[in-house]
Amino acid sequence: AGWYEGNVNVNGQIKITGGAPADGMVLTSDMYGLASWEAPRSGMSGSGTANKIAKFATSTTVGDSMIYDNGTSVGIGTTSPTGAKLVVAGLIKITGGSPGINKVLTSDDSGMAVWSAPSGNADYAALSGTSSACTGPVKYAELSGTASACTGSVKYSELSGTASACTGSVKYAVLSGTASACTGSVKYAE
Repeated sequence: AGWYEGNVNVNGQIKITGGAPADGMVLTSDMYGLASWEAPRSGMSGSGTANKIAKFATSTTVGDSMIYDNGTSVGIGTTSPTGAKLVVAGLIKITGGSPGINKVLTSDDSGMAVWSAPSGNADYAALSGTSSACTGPVKYAELSGTASACTGSVKYSELSGTASACTGSVKYAVLSGTASACTGSVKYAE
């Protein structure tokens, strides 16, 4: 036993016989620098599937998530994403922006999307929000919101909201709301 202060350089192996050495043990020090042989502490464990993105199944275990990455495409809920960079098997919920009933997700020229009322050529437009608007050729428009409006060529329009309005060329209009109005060329109005 003795005390040495300074650096020790060893060219070869060191054998420490004190304590309780055994196969697989690690030399661990305490806060005072006193070392002892201990079994390795349990850390993270787990296994996974090739191309599956890992997630923590528990606080110390890693497992598979529902995200799959084959190096070309990413799949959520599917292990065979093809045809696009992102393939989602299931429903998608987008809560950002201003979502509302019967709104459509429309992008600008840079690809940024916003929720908006349908416009342009559509087969069916159901407007139930306040001040909703549908423009352009529409085969069927159902307006049940306050001050909803459908303009342009409409084959069938049903207005049941307060102060809903349908303007332009309309083949058939049903007006059941308070102060609803259908103006322009109308073939049949009820």
